[in-house]
Amino acid sequence: MKLLGLDIGTNSVGSAWIDTEKKTIKLGVSVFPAGVEESGDKRGDPKNQARRRQRQQRRSIERRAKLKRKLRQYLIHKNWIPNEKTRLQKWENLTHGCFVERRYMKN
Repeated sequence: MKLLGLDIGTNSVGSAWIDTEKKTIKLGVSVFPAGVEESGDKRGDPKNQARRRQRQQRRSIERRAKLKRKLRQYLIHKNWIPNEKTRLQKWENLTHGCFVERRYMKN
């Protein structure tokens, strides 16, 4: 009978083939490079950190845009803002200045 034993780690895989009939054991190790940028004196950042940061930013922007769309749809449904595109753009131009001034006013 032949048996296989595996040791799966983060940067390596170890294996042991055991043949009970021939009474032999074969060992093997596969080591693959770490997923971080290595420098001379310390471990660096993960290689996919920049990609992960960009993906998080993209998702955040998508969520914010979705929330804005849902809010706009709700306000249109309640007839609190204009429904037509041209009237909505005029309304946004009129009200945007009010919000900006109020935000920067000092008491």
